[in-house]
Amino acid sequence: MKKPLPNIRLSDHALMRFIERKYGIDLDPVRRELIALAQDPAVAGAANFKTEHGTFCFRRDGNVIIISTFLEPGMKSNKSGRGKAA
Repeated sequence: MKKPLPNIRLSDHALMRFIERKYGIDLDPVRRELIALAQDPAVAGAANFKTEHGTFCFRRDGNVIIISTFLEPGMKSNKSGRGKAA
C-alpha cells in the first residue's frame, strides 16, 4: 500500500524569495512604494490603509509598525490577522 502524499504548503515569504532569486526580480522598489503609502496612515494610528487594489493591515510590535496582511476587495480582517471572504 502506498503512503499518502504529504500536504505540502509554500509560504508567501518562501515564494517571494524564490521569485526574487530565480527570476532576478527586485522587490525593493515595491517595498519602498508600499512603505511610502503606509507612512501617513501609520503615523495617524490607523489599523489599516486602503488602495485601489485592496487594504493593507498593520500590526504593531513595540515601536515597529508592520504591514502584515493584504486583503483583496470584499475581504475582511479576522482576529488572527488573516483575511477572510466577506
